[in-house]
Amino acid sequence: MSQNPRNINTEGGDYREVLNKGLYSEGDIQIFLQKIEASKRSNTEKLLLQQVAAEVASRLRQSLHSQVFIDLDKEELLTQVQRSWDYEIKLGKQNNRHISSEESLIKIFTSSNMQGRLLILGEPGTGKTTNLLNLAGALLEVAQDPDELIPVILNLSSWSNGEEPISIWLTKEIKRKYGVALSVGEQWLEEQKLLPLLDGLDEVSNSHQKDCVRSINQWISGNAGSPSPIKMVVCSRREEYKRLKTKLKLNGAVCLNKLSEEMIENYLHLVDRAELLTVIHANTSLRELVSVPLFLSMLVIAYQDSHLDSYNSKEGKNAESYLIGSYVNYMLERAEREREKLKQEDRTSFNKDELKRLDRKTKIISLYSTDQTKSWLCWIASKMETNGTTEFLVEDLQPSWLERKATFQMYRFQVWFIAVLIIFVLNGTAYFLQFGAISALRYVAIFSTFIVGLDLLSLNEIIPVDAISFSWNKALKEYTAQRNKGRLAGLWLGSVAVLVTYSIATPALSIAAGVVIGAISSIFFRILIGVSSGLNGYEVEEKILVNQGIRNALKLGLTTTILSFAITSSAIGTIVLAIGGASAFLDGGYNFTVNISLLVAVLFGLSQGVSASIKHLSLRYSLYREGLAPWDYEKFLTRASECMLLQQVGGQFRFIHKTVQRHFATMATEETQ
Repeated sequence: MSQNPRNINTEGGDYREVLNKGLYSEGDIQIFLQKIEASKRSNTEKLLLQQVAAEVASRLRQSLHSQVFIDLDKEELLTQVQRSWDYEIKLGKQNNRHISSEESLIKIFTSSNMQGRLLILGEPGTGKTTNLLNLAGALLEVAQDPDELIPVILNLSSWSNGEEPISIWLTKEIKRKYGVALSVGEQWLEEQKLLPLLDGLDEVSNSHQKDCVRSINQWISGNAGSPSPIKMVVCSRREEYKRLKTKLKLNGAVCLNKLSEEMIENYLHLVDRAELLTVIHANTSLRELVSVPLFLSMLVIAYQDSHLDSYNSKEGKNAESYLIGSYVNYMLERAEREREKLKQEDRTSFNKDELKRLDRKTKIISLYSTDQTKSWLCWIASKMETNGTTEFLVEDLQPSWLERKATFQMYRFQVWFIAVLIIFVLNGTAYFLQFGAISALRYVAIFSTFIVGLDLLSLNEIIPVDAISFSWNKALKEYTAQRNKGRLAGLWLGSVAVLVTYSIATPALSIAAGVVIGAISSIFFRILIGVSSGLNGYEVEEKILVNQGIRNALKLGLTTTILSFAITSSAIGTIVLAIGGASAFLDGGYNFTVNISLLVAVLFGLSQGVSASIKHLSLRYSLYREGLAPWDYEKFLTRASECMLLQQVGGQFRFIHKTVQRHFATMATEETQ
């Protein structure tokens, strides 16, 4: 048992009060982040370590296991892995070794037998992921040393390509989760700087589990095109792993055993819930269920005196489903009670910031009913199960998630309507002022058809954008390096100008026009390339905001629109002035410059992020109209997190346990039948 735990007040206290040694408090994480900042690691490595540390601290604080963390007895299973020296030394029949709960996982991981390559097994809810997070916390402490490996926590559920090497999947996954550029991730793998902590082998689809194990083994053996990892941890459910014929080439496996009756009794006495022993002893299914720490924690939190007898009639999966359902209902009803309590709170002693926080919390709780919350969580869980993922990001919503053809058609119409509206406001207005309504409508129709032909909106997919930075040094360097290409572009455009003007002007004037246009085009071509090269994605982007990818897309699209307009109008305006002078510019050249520049700006803006924002907005509205999702996802997900149904790490959300995710997904399936 953990040392010096505090009682859990299930009628109003904070369920996260009781923390195990090794878990991060807010103060601890701040101290750790300061140590990382003061270390001699590179800035990109510091950013990654800070993100992993924040994830570990956040997920452990939001874990049910952290109510009273129980150090389970463990068992070393030598037959569950292929050790390289087993082929060299005949060990005979290997017996499982019992490991005391006093022996920490970090001690096992660093032992001479394991040498940092470990498999963690256990039944659902025994705390595999929690132990993995605690192990990550211990590894982060030593990772302040630049010579030590950087732990990264990834879930294998997203590995779905049977032919893709696990090392390539890993670089993509750390880019998606931690914002690490692919080139940086590949470099770190080559330099063997990462320590992969891979959770959820059992969550890989059944058809791909064998291929996943094979791919991991190839990587460990150094046959995957990149150096093998020095250390690695993999987590899996015990039964699913036992069914696999091929075992992982790790150095050892540890299985987390279930709780003994003595541990359950000690736990219930510790948290002042001894009355639950009677109903547990009277029901075999419930007694088996609470031997798993997850369900024991749920029972302690969610039980009501009036509902205890209800467990006696539940057996097997029904008991599990009933317990999870009771926990969900209790946490949502508790939020309603908390709202009433907040309304009656004496606020005379609160400052402005505290009052603002209380008002916001009260408003969020009152926005969504219990039935609405459960319905929307069911929909999210069903989509996560379908897509084989354990993490939900608002920016990952896709049009394929729309369930009815009519809804998809409405989504398409909304996207086109907004796009045409933008074209009309920006381009059509300019034409209307110059040529009248008919010409403006004709122009908008032609331009819209042109965009359809180019498929600039790509309606079937929404691609979020990484954060963008701008480097003047890189822009100037690229501007200088493109001297020869600029000359070629100027020569080509100058030659075109000579050919176009030769029949309507004197040879001398045509050549002069060609020289001027060529020279100006050469300069602006190099400027355009330089500016494009100066726009870079961060090597490591901190994922801290909800819907960050779409926010970035909108910023990129607007930035690209403004830059495109500025560069194009400068280039065309300069050419008009150079050839025709100020009189030509004022006599129609100005309008020509603005129209063409707006055309280029809208095209570049749509292709560089504005379209993603339009599609995301339309999709969110379509889901809201269908009753499948809230309009304000951030507030809804925050509420679900405060009810301890979801865990939040920055802009990423996950159910508190995979079992809870499957429970909601099953509810969604039952509702549709």
